Order: sequence, then C-alpha cells, then structure tokens
Amino acid sequence: MDATSNRTSELLQGLNARVAEARSELERRGELFVEQARAVSKELSQRQAIALGAARDQSVALVYTNASRALGGASQILGAAPSLAPISRGQERLDGCSRHWQRQHDALFAPPVSEYDELNVKQVNAAIAELDVYSLVKTRDYEAANKNRVTVLREIDRLLAA
Repeated sequence: MDATSNRTSELLQGLNARVAEARSELERRGELFVEQARAVSKELSQRQAIALGAARDQSVALVYTNASRALGGASQILGAAPSLAPISRGQERLDGCSRHWQRQHDALFAPPVSEYDELNVKQVNAAIAELDVYSLVKTRDYEAANKNRVTVLREIDRLLAA
C-alpha cells in the first residue's frame, strides 16, 4: 500500500502542478485579452471622434458654402439692377455677408489653435497638449500640408497614441 500511496501522491502532485500551470496560463491570456480589448476600444473611440468631427465640419462647411453662394448670387442680381443708392448699399451688405460666410468656411479647416501659423515648435507643442482627438488630427493634417515640422508631427502622434 505504501508504494501505491506514494505513486498516487506523486500523480496528484503532478496533476496539481499541471492545474497550476494551466491556471497561470489562463490568467496570462486573460490579461492579454483585456489589454487587447482596451486597445481596440480606445482605437474605436478615436475613430468615432474623428468621424463625428469630420461629419460635423463637412455639414457646417456645406451650410457656410451655400450661404456664401446664395448671398453672392443675390448680390449679383442686385448688381444687374440700375445703380440706385439703396440697392448699391444692399449689394455691398450682401457682398460683406458672403465674404463673412466664406471666412467661416475657411476657418473650419484651419487648426483649432489661435494664430497657429505664427507659433514656433515649442509654442505649438504646448498649445496642442489639451486638444481632443479630432482637433489633433485636424492640426496634424494642417501641419503636414503646410510647414511639415517633424517635431510637431511627432508630438501630435505621441498625443494620439497616449
């Protein structure tokens, strides 16, 4: 019996060791799964914020463009009328409104940082630190298309990855 007990004890110890290894492996895989799920969730949230921001900007840009065109067209119609002082003032006002809406449209595609083009790299990096994901993407696109400063682009990428 003693040999049988020893053999049973050895088998149980081996089985317990395998169970412990399997449990440890399952815990490791569970932690890895949670990390991957968090990364995917973060990426999806960022993509959603970018898509919503772009949709908002495109919708607003369409409104601004249509307003500018409509006011410009109305101004042209008034311009075709005989030159009367009240009509001329109305045409000037329509032209001014048309230009206003065009500036609003153009501002949608500028970086969300005030006087961005006058800032040096250190100032830009400080200014972008608190921007949301969509604003960072807009700033990155603008920077890449204009000054294309590597250190600014790297900082934006770092903030997007954080």
